[in-house]
Amino acid sequence: MQSPARIRPFNHDGLSRRAAPFAAATLVALAFVHLQADAGDALEAIAAVSLTAVILAAIMFAPWERLSGWAQAAPPLAFFAVVALLRDAQGGPSSAYTPLVLLPVFWLGLYGTPAQLVVALAGAAATLTVPIAALHYPVGEWTAAAVWIGVAAFVGIAIHGLVRELRGRAALLEAASRIDFVTGLDNRGAWEQALPRELARARRDGKPLCVALLDLDDFKVLNDERGHQAGDRVLKECASAWASTLRTTDVIARFGGDEFSLVLPGCGLEDALMLIERLRSVTPLGQTVSAGVAGWDGLEPAATLVARADRALYESKRSGRDCTAAAR
Repeated sequence: MQSPARIRPFNHDGLSRRAAPFAAATLVALAFVHLQADAGDALEAIAAVSLTAVILAAIMFAPWERLSGWAQAAPPLAFFAVVALLRDAQGGPSSAYTPLVLLPVFWLGLYGTPAQLVVALAGAAATLTVPIAALHYPVGEWTAAAVWIGVAAFVGIAIHGLVRELRGRAALLEAASRIDFVTGLDNRGAWEQALPRELARARRDGKPLCVALLDLDDFKVLNDERGHQAGDRVLKECASAWASTLRTTDVIARFGGDEFSLVLPGCGLEDALMLIERLRSVTPLGQTVSAGVAGWDGLEPAATLVARADRALYESKRSGRDCTAAAR
């Protein structure tokens, strides 16, 4: 299974929603937590609010998609400085602002890498302990700091593990949604995603491309006379024989029922016809196949190309089946 993709912290899709906790938690804290009247404390509070505004502005407007993952982790890590300023302005380690230290841990637990989460936990620990050591706060404050560090570690690791599990399950569901459960090939949805991608590549590289549709002859009769288990066996064995004959660059899918679709990149019409004949020759269990092939003209959209291959397929059926027709 392919490892699930990590959500980049500053992908602008849903960015406002993900940045909102930083703004909301800071505003609520400033609204309800009393600050000391000392001028120095007021300056620290102003600095904390200003830094929060800078962080939020950077989150919203910087071109984060073009930056590295570690650069994208900078804003939540910078928020530790906000927490340190607010805690010092409101009375030190016992400050009611202390819970804000969990916000960067939440963020990088959800959207960061394991290494970034470790750095966030180290940042939380430094934010809580450095003032105690540097400013000679009471020894008992170490206990409170240890509790908050433990909570941060537990929450961050739990969130990160849960997110990884959910992404893994989502990746499995996505993979299952693209696979035909009878043959193990791509299903029609996956093929319809692959075709435009291959057309774009062919256009970019200036190479030919063909589409082919294959239809098992008299498959309905087989199903009616021998049952669906026999029909499924034919589908599976045909799919296996064809897939092993194709090139690694070719795309084959079960288009629906007894019909299969192929994208043949870098393949001109004559080469495509030869390849389809090889597939028909390796078709197992005495099953015959009708096929239609269309070469891309370099301009037509995917739907038009498939429609031409479909007309060629029906031409092969009208010609008596068990043959291949090329689209005009």
